[in-house]
Amino acid sequence: MTPRVALCWLPSLVSGKLLFAMYGVTSRAGGCNKGRLLEMVDNLRQQDVVDVYTFANAVSVIDSVSVSSLEDSNFLASFSDTYERERQHIVDEHVAAYCRLHACSYAKGGMHRHKGNKTIYWNPYTPAMTKNAVRQLYEEWRVSRYLARSNAKYDAVVAVTADIFPFYNISKGDVDAVKANEALVYGTRNTDANGFTNGFFLGSHSAMQKLLGRWDLGETLFPNAGDFEFQVRETFEKYGFRRVLFTGMPQEQCASFVKIRRSRQHNCVFGMKPRDEATLRRAGCLVSRRAKPP
Repeated sequence: MTPRVALCWLPSLVSGKLLFAMYGVTSRAGGCNKGRLLEMVDNLRQQDVVDVYTFANAVSVIDSVSVSSLEDSNFLASFSDTYERERQHIVDEHVAAYCRLHACSYAKGGMHRHKGNKTIYWNPYTPAMTKNAVRQLYEEWRVSRYLARSNAKYDAVVAVTADIFPFYNISKGDVDAVKANEALVYGTRNTDANGFTNGFFLGSHSAMQKLLGRWDLGETLFPNAGDFEFQVRETFEKYGFRRVLFTGMPQEQCASFVKIRRSRQHNCVFGMKPRDEATLRRAGCLVSRRAKPP
């Protein structure tokens, strides 16, 4: 007697479509976060189809070091399904016109620097700090515009500034939670300053389009009583988004990701875990260390 064979239908392991969006001064990282970004995307592709989008603010000088504005473009253009770039002098023309219209200013300096064992806050933002902040508003807005015109309706969107090194992958549970609730936006408490840390988010298509599109709220954003992070928190409150911290990522200052600087001096060495510092060194992102404060 021939045994019967039971045929079972198994659902596809790929359950949705995500966008992994990078934006900002891509040359600042010098390519040392390339492997880490690839790992993050590959991890997300275990469950979902992932499109990659990049908006590059192309510059020729970073932190007083001359660089090629095309330095990272070959990697990012091949890595990205959609790659857009704009030279910084064009970005700055948009910023100048915008600030003539909206009187851009921040009253509280959330940025800081270390002097000895003291943390010094600038209050208010200097003109240079304000210009850099509005540049980032514009860069995030370009991601928002891509979401607005995209034919795809993404189940979730990851937004990462191009000059950071995230230490941890995004969990499947966090992605599933965003798919089920469009009001959730995952982030970190890396440096909340006077509001919510920007630069590393996971949210629904609609939520991320609005959050990254803060540029369009110029009349209510400026002049601002807080700092850049305060504007992020204001936008959460305006749209009724709920910030949730990424699962499995340590949330103390500077522990979930770090910014990469051309000077090779890391701006958040203090508070970094030894294993994470070792990871940065292996990737070539950190080759020298500031002296510890006395």
